Amino acid sequence: MAQLKKPKSLYDLLREDRALEEKWKDQGKEVLEQLSRREGLDLTGEYLTEFFSQACDLAKSELFFEDLNETERIVANFWSKVEKSGVLLSQRDYLRASVVALSFFHRFAKTDFGSSRQRSFGQAWADATQGILGEIAFQKIIKATTDGRLVPILDAKEEQLDVALSADVIQVLFDKKPHEPKKKVSIKTTKMNGRWLDVPYAQRKHSDVYVLVKIGTNPNTFFKFLAEAGAIRHILAMYTNSIKDEVFEAESNAYEKASRTVKELEKSSLFTIAIVAGWQEKASLNRPFLASKSNAIRARSTVTIYSGIGTIPSASKGGLTTDQIEFPDSIKEAIGGKPNGLKISFHPIGSFSKAEHALSSTDLLNSDLEPLIEFLYPEVP
Repeated sequence: MAQLKKPKSLYDLLREDRALEEKWKDQGKEVLEQLSRREGLDLTGEYLTEFFSQACDLAKSELFFEDLNETERIVANFWSKVEKSGVLLSQRDYLRASVVALSFFHRFAKTDFGSSRQRSFGQAWADATQGILGEIAFQKIIKATTDGRLVPILDAKEEQLDVALSADVIQVLFDKKPHEPKKKVSIKTTKMNGRWLDVPYAQRKHSDVYVLVKIGTNPNTFFKFLAEAGAIRHILAMYTNSIKDEVFEAESNAYEKASRTVKELEKSSLFTIAIVAGWQEKASLNRPFLASKSNAIRARSTVTIYSGIGTIPSASKGGLTTDQIEFPDSIKEAIGGKPNGLKISFHPIGSFSKAEHALSSTDLLNSDLEPLIEFLYPEVP
C-alpha cells in the first residue's frame, strides 16, 4: 500500500465518503442501542445525535498511514470495540465522581501546586471528576464483561498523595468475596480524541499495569452536570433575592440571557460514552521512547510523532528534541542516520509537561480485555 504524506483519521475517511458514513451510522446505531438498554435508557433522537458526536471524537483518534482498501472492515472493527469495551455513564455516575473528587480535592491540587500549570479550584475539580469517571467506567465494563463475577473495588479514602498513587484498584470482589488482585492496576482517563496513555512523573513506579479509559466529555459537560443538579439555578435564585440594584449597564438583560443559558444546559443530555481504549504493562513503558510513526523523513525543524511507546526524559527549556528519543532503523536508513536537534511535537496535543513521562499511543495499547481481567483475578486456592 502507498504511504500517505500525512495520516488520515477515521473521521477524515467518513467525511470523504458519504456512503461509508451512512454504514458507520447504521452499525453504530445498533451498538448504541445495546449500550443504552444496559443503562435503561430509551435511545431517542437527541441522545443518538449526542452519542454520534462523541463517537466522531473517538474516530478522530484512529489514524491510518497508508491508502486503505478495507474501509468497511475498519468501520466494523471500530463499533465492535465500542460494543465490547464500552459503557454509558449517567448523571448518577457523574454525581458520585464529583463528590469523591471533592472529598480529596487537595490530593489533586498538590500535583501542580505553585507551578505555571496550577489550575483553579473549578478546573481541578472538573479534571478530578473526569478521572474518577474513568475509574467508574472501568469498574462497570469489567463487571459487565465477567457477568458480575469480578468487580474492581476503587479507593475513595483520604490518603497522602504517595499512597493514593500506588494503585486505583485496591481490591476485587471475586464471587462476592474481597481479594487482593494479582497485579496493581492504575486507570488513566482522557477525552475521546485523546491518543496517548500518559503516566507522568514517578507514577509509573507504583503500579504494574496502566489502563487508558476514554470518555465523551467536553468543556460544557461539567456545566451541564451543575445545571442538572440545580447548582446554577440556585445561584440565579440567590441573585434575584439579594441583588436589588444594577452595577452594569443592561444587567437585567444579562440575567435573562443567563437564565436562558441555564435552561438549555438543563435540557441537554448528560449521558456519556466511555470505552477502555487499552492497557500497557510497566515493563513496556519503562523502555526509552521509540517513535514508531512520525514525519521524521520529511521534517525540517519539527518532527511530529503520531505513534510510539516508552519513556521520554525531562525536557529542557527549549523542549524535547529528537536527540532524546529513539527512531526505527527504517527511518535512520532513509535519512542516513538519526534525526538530531529537531523539536518534537506529539499529535494532536503538541507537548507534555517538562517532567519525565511514560507514554504509549493508543494504537500500541493492548485492547484485549481478557489478559487484563486475568491480572485482576486474585490468587485463590
